[in-house]
Amino acid sequence: KINSREYENNKREIYNPELFSKTLIVTRGADSTLFFSEGRRSEFLVPVATDIVDCSGCGDTFFAGLVANYTETNSFVSAINYANKAASYAATQKGVVIVNKKDIK
Repeated sequence: KINSREYENNKREIYNPELFSKTLIVTRGADSTLFFSEGRRSEFLVPVATDIVDCSGCGDTFFAGLVANYTETNSFVSAINYANKAASYAATQKGVVIVNKKDIK
């Protein structure tokens, strides 16, 4: 998992099949999340957070949600959607927060 700045700075290496990991997730803040796997690219829309208060910790929240959901479902599609929802919720809270399953709709 990398963010948009890391993606832009490393595009040449990412598209080199000798260097590229088989699976890559690129978070892009409020923009869509990109998922690269087995040479294919998918895009996941991020739920719109109506009242963004603070983005502190949203990347960490995304990663925690991704890992937690993937270990339960073994599905990157499910895990990315869940992680996007968790990070969007976190952005509506002040400071770094703990996001629980009940917070994610």
